[in-house]
Amino acid sequence: MRSVDSITRRGWVLSESSRSPRMDATTIDWDTCVPVDMSTRADGTIIVSAPRRHLYRQTRPVKEPQTWEQYLDSLPDWEKTLMQKTHEPVSTRGLAEELRDASSHIMIVSDGGAKDDKGYFGWIIGTKHEVLWEGQGPARGNPMTAQRAEAYGKLSWICFLKHYVAFLDIQVRCEVSSFCDNMGVIQQTPFSTSNTAREAILPDYDILKEIKTQQENLRKLIPRLHQGNHVKGHQDKHKNFVELPRPAQLNILADNQATSELAIHAGPMPSLEFPSCSAYLLNAGQLRSSQEVTLLRWKWSDF
Repeated sequence: MRSVDSITRRGWVLSESSRSPRMDATTIDWDTCVPVDMSTRADGTIIVSAPRRHLYRQTRPVKEPQTWEQYLDSLPDWEKTLMQKTHEPVSTRGLAEELRDASSHIMIVSDGGAKDDKGYFGWIIGTKHEVLWEGQGPARGNPMTAQRAEAYGKLSWICFLKHYVAFLDIQVRCEVSSFCDNMGVIQQTPFSTSNTAREAILPDYDILKEIKTQQENLRKLIPRLHQGNHVKGHQDKHKNFVELPRPAQLNILADNQATSELAIHAGPMPSLEFPSCSAYLLNAGQLRSSQEVTLLRWKWSDF
C-alpha cells in the first residue's frame, strides 16, 4: 500500500483560439473550475473521467444576494408579488431586535377586501406600543372574493416573515400572535398540512393550502408562533382608537393599508399559480380559483 504524502492540484485552461486545453497551475481561478478525476496511461496520455461537455464549460459560482431587495428579486414570482410593497417605519427597536428578544410579544394583523373584481390586502407587524413593519398589495384570483383577499393578506405576512428571518439568519425567541377579522380564513388554515378530498373543491382551496404549507415552514423558524386569532373589524366606529385593545388598533391600521391599495389598480390582476396546489381549472385562458364545480356543470350543459 502506498501512502499519499501530498496532493497536487492541477487545472486545464481552454483558450478561445484553440479547442485543445493546456495545463496551467499559476493563472487558474479555482472557484470557476469543474472537479474531474484524471489518470495517465503508459504512453503519457492523460484521461479525464468527466463528460466532455464539462471540460469545456466554465462554471461560475452563484452570486448570493447582498441586499434585501436583491434577495426578494431572486424569489419565484408568486412570492415576489406578495412582498413588493413592504415598508419599515421608524421605531425604537427594529423587527430583528424584537424577534431575538425572548420577552417580546409581536402581534401581526392582516386585512383584505374586494370591490369590482379587484382584490386588495394589507398587514401590520407591531408590538404593544409600536409598528415595526407594514405591507400591502393586490390580491389575485378568479373570481375575486373578500375571503380570498383576506387570505392573500395572511399569506403575504407569513412569506415575508419567513424570508426576513431566513435572510438575516435570526434565531427567533419572541412570542408571535396573529389576527384576522375573517373567521373563514382562520378556521380553514389551522396548524396542519393534511387535506381531504372535499377541501380540494372548496372556494379558494389553492391559497388556503399554500397558507397551511407556509405556516409549517414558518413554525420551524418561530417555535412560539401561535394559531391565528379572530379580531372584530372596524371597532373604531364605536370607540376611540386609543380606547381599543392593541389587536383592534392594528386591525384598523391594516385596513388603511389595504384600502390605499384599492385606488392603485384599475382592474383585476392576472392570477398566479401556487406550488402547493397540484391542479387548476383553466377557463377562457384564466386560472379558476373558486366555484369550479358550478362552472363545470354550467359548461357541461352546453354539450
